[in-house]
Amino acid sequence: MDKRVKSVIDLMNANLQQRLSVSYMAHLVNLSPTRFSHLFKEETGVPPLRYLRTLRMCGAAHLLLSSYLTVKEVMISVGFRDVSHFVRDFKRMYGVTPTEFRLRRLVAPDKRLVASDKKCTALARDHAIRQ
Repeated sequence: MDKRVKSVIDLMNANLQQRLSVSYMAHLVNLSPTRFSHLFKEETGVPPLRYLRTLRMCGAAHLLLSSYLTVKEVMISVGFRDVSHFVRDFKRMYGVTPTEFRLRRLVAPDKRLVASDKKCTALARDHAIRQ
């Protein structure tokens, strides 16, 4: 993986709660926003902000299952500032609201939400392989 893209992914992982614009990320690696976006998509298969949103959703799912934080606290922890956008994006990725996600796992812990697990596992695997 290109070291510039890797450094930005590391930044994303370390700073899920912060606002990161494409311009800011591009500036950090001394590229224009357009060139950075092309390079990032070439290396990861997705645009930088979609990659960041997926990281945030994976982080939110993990926190919902492994902590006693409220949905709002989880939302803030992973960098969302608007509940409606968070719930909408979470439901788009996982097919259920954050509250339903947590309840389904508590009621039937051995039944996995396969699509969401695959996305997060693939993201983590791809990041580890490309390092």
